[in-house]
Amino acid sequence: MKKILALLLALVSLLGVIPYYLGGQAQQTLGKQHQVLSEKFYVDIVSRDYQRGVFSSTETVVVRLHPEVLSKIQSYLPDNIKNVVNQPITIVHHIKHGLFADGVKPVRAVVESEFQYEPDVAKILARFFGQSAPVAMRNVIDLNGSGEMQIAFANLDYEELSGIKINWQDVKGVLKYQDQFVATDWQLSAPVSNVLFADKGSLNIQDFVFKSGHSDEQNDYFGVDLSHFEVKWNDSLAYHIRLNDLVNLLTDLQVGAFINPNGNIAPNHIVLNGLHYQTQSQNNKQLLNTQGIFSFGKLQYGEDDYGPLNIDFSLDNIDAKSLAALKQRWQQIAVIQMDAEQAKQQMLAAIRQEGAGIFTNNPLFTLNKFEFKTPDGEIHVNGKLTFKDLQAADLYQSSAMVKKIEADFQFNVAKKLLESFAVNQARGLFAVEDNASNVEQEEINEIIKMLMNETINSMKTQGYLTMEDDAIQTHFLLQNNQITLNNQSFSTQKDEFDAIEAEIDADAASLSASMIGASVTQ
Repeated sequence: MKKILALLLALVSLLGVIPYYLGGQAQQTLGKQHQVLSEKFYVDIVSRDYQRGVFSSTETVVVRLHPEVLSKIQSYLPDNIKNVVNQPITIVHHIKHGLFADGVKPVRAVVESEFQYEPDVAKILARFFGQSAPVAMRNVIDLNGSGEMQIAFANLDYEELSGIKINWQDVKGVLKYQDQFVATDWQLSAPVSNVLFADKGSLNIQDFVFKSGHSDEQNDYFGVDLSHFEVKWNDSLAYHIRLNDLVNLLTDLQVGAFINPNGNIAPNHIVLNGLHYQTQSQNNKQLLNTQGIFSFGKLQYGEDDYGPLNIDFSLDNIDAKSLAALKQRWQQIAVIQMDAEQAKQQMLAAIRQEGAGIFTNNPLFTLNKFEFKTPDGEIHVNGKLTFKDLQAADLYQSSAMVKKIEADFQFNVAKKLLESFAVNQARGLFAVEDNASNVEQEEINEIIKMLMNETINSMKTQGYLTMEDDAIQTHFLLQNNQITLNNQSFSTQKDEFDAIEAEIDADAASLSASMIGASVTQ
């Protein structure tokens, strides 16, 4: 009898010890999760409190968007949304730990998360979601420390008397992770999202899927798929897009600092179908090799149809440590308030210092395929570019950089497409009054086309290019500081070459960021 009693006491003790031990393991997993989150430049963890019990525990975490990130995006947001993103969010994790916390399958713990908002934020969210919780999160931690976190956003079917309607359905995210978060796989999907701006226009998005994955061995992937995107606007749609901020929010990069467009979208109707973007990186002895694909089926811009577009590229021999250091520095730059010129100088400094190793290992950019169909014709490009035997000191001298560049590209471009490009690029060089007539503008366009055709004919006569079916073909080769076009040595005047060097120096950050960006994933 005493033996049976002792056995029962031991069993009861064991039943209490195991959940308590697993609770400690779950606490370590959540601690690592918060560490990973705190390393993201756009999130601040304000506070964290963990109350551990035998069979269950409670963790309270307060998070908020980084103030500098908020300062960059607030100008794009409605007032109601500004109030939401400016406030901290309290997340209460209700943790059940024990072998059977999730049913039959043994686990460390199951975490059900409750999101709590400031009173004014909760009032705003209630307008959209009623009594439903806007976000629900469930995290199952396996015995080996790996797990799966599921995030579900409440369906939204919101309508105002003004005629504004917002609807989205089944927006979900799944994060799968290994122990200590040495590898993660994240997917976010939004099957249907619709916005009706009363009598102003509408926005429709279908089958949006975002994917990313990371491992400590730097075997990463990143992808976006979008089945359908359509925007209609009843008036001309004015825009001033700070791509520097937008691209940075999505990719940690600041390439947009050099291409911030503004103007008016006259067609008022844009449709994009079959968008696909994917990159995958592998680590090879501390050097990263990246392959990428970007394509879409059709872009309807007003009355014009573009596409298909197919881009296939690779980026090899990128120093992993330098890339990580450069990315970290860019993240720091991203949250500093500065104008475009200051950002440009900061990025140049980072490339020359933290990123120097990226350019000193003979990096190779290969454009396997660039095929694009436009209303003015098609463009086909393929080739490669490398920095051969570049030294860190060369990054401070554009002439030294040019001498180390080797490039080999094949071009096949419709003549009409080049004319249109020349018109769009050169129009700003001519002084035209805002009230200039269509006839006057067309005269300027014809002048630009004439100059373009004279240049093409001259280069054709000299053997720098060939033409077939109104398409221009040439082979561009830059090697040993010498340019050849179509196997003909191409000479430039010294002042022209100096101008090329100055342009390269001015745009070095933009070009480098674009190339390096293929290797950087979330």
